[in-house]
Order: sequence, then structure tokens, then C-alpha cells
Amino acid sequence: MTNQQTKMMEILERWHDNPKAFVRECLVATPDAWQDAVLDMLVAPTRKKKMVLKASKGPGKTTLLSWIAWWFLA
Repeated sequence: MTNQQTKMMEILERWHDNPKAFVRECLVATPDAWQDAVLDMLVAPTRKKKMVLKASKGPGKTTLLSWIAWWFLA
């Protein structure tokens, strides 16, 4: 494995357990505080199988879901 491949594997391993780092570093986005909390819940040891997001139009629910989808695919 080349040095570049090794570095990429290390980055992907770090992002595996840290969706907030993935969003900030890979997608170059800054989540709101409530989005940070949801991203934390994804990898929390006590995470739930279902999550409900209650909000009005426009706060970033769809953006958050797209970040989660990209994180999952990575």
C-alpha cells in the first residue's frame, strides 16, 4: 500500500466513528448546534434505532440527512 493510500485509510477510519469530523473535513460544512447533536447521536453507545426531527421549514433537516447519507456511504 502506498503512503497516500495509507493516509486515506487512516482518514476514513477516523471518520467512521466521527460523523461531525466527516461533515467538517470532507464536506467542508459547519453544522448548527442541533445538527451537531444529531450527528453525535449517530455514534453514541446508547443510540436509538429511530430518530424524530421536529422543525419548521428551512432549518436544515434535508441538509443533515444528506450529510448522514454521504457519511454512511463513505
